[in-house]
Amino acid sequence: MTLDDIGLYTNSGNHPDTQRPLHAQARCVCSLVRRYLPRYKNDSAWKINVYIQSDPVNSRVVTTNRIASVTLKRDVERFFSLGDAEKKRFAFEALLEGTRIISEHHDWPTAEIVEAFNKADQEQLVNEWRFQPKWNPSRTLRAYVRCNHELQSFRAWMCVESRDGNLVAEQHLFDEIPEEFCFFPRLGTVRWTDRSTVRLLDRSGDPVGDHLQVDLERLQAM
Repeated sequence: MTLDDIGLYTNSGNHPDTQRPLHAQARCVCSLVRRYLPRYKNDSAWKINVYIQSDPVNSRVVTTNRIASVTLKRDVERFFSLGDAEKKRFAFEALLEGTRIISEHHDWPTAEIVEAFNKADQEQLVNEWRFQPKWNPSRTLRAYVRCNHELQSFRAWMCVESRDGNLVAEQHLFDEIPEEFCFFPRLGTVRWTDRSTVRLLDRSGDPVGDHLQVDLERLQAM
């Protein structure tokens, strides 16, 4: 089976109000690492859950319903006192240790996992990517949605670049809660309506934000 997701959660029962905020803020790091493991095969789990709690724990791996889980001792309250860069590092290190423990327990090959974490680290844990690059009908302009997945929000812009890769137009589309089930439905299709006008449709086919129109005359005069 293919590993489809990695998540970070808290088991701190004394502070239930921290559970979803921590999970949501950590998603930017989780999804960045996951993107570098596009086809990781194993015989045990489709998902890894790393739980953290402030109390002492027995870091025993539990795998049920093809979900492999482990709990680590971490100062959960400290996470919320950190700045954004430190929060990302906190989440990254917990995910790295938890994934290492699970992979060793199940005797998974570790080279791809190590490489994925190294690549995320090399990106300085910045989770930004281009969604659905698409040429206009005359193949003179290429549009894409620039996606920025951060701790507090997911942000998206429609961008258009020329054939030589220069950005010629950009427009903000939306901000959303930084969890995939909130923003993925809005990422449907990049669609050119003519050679100068492009817009984003959600997965139901409805427009997202305003359309972006490139001034071709101004562009040709440059």
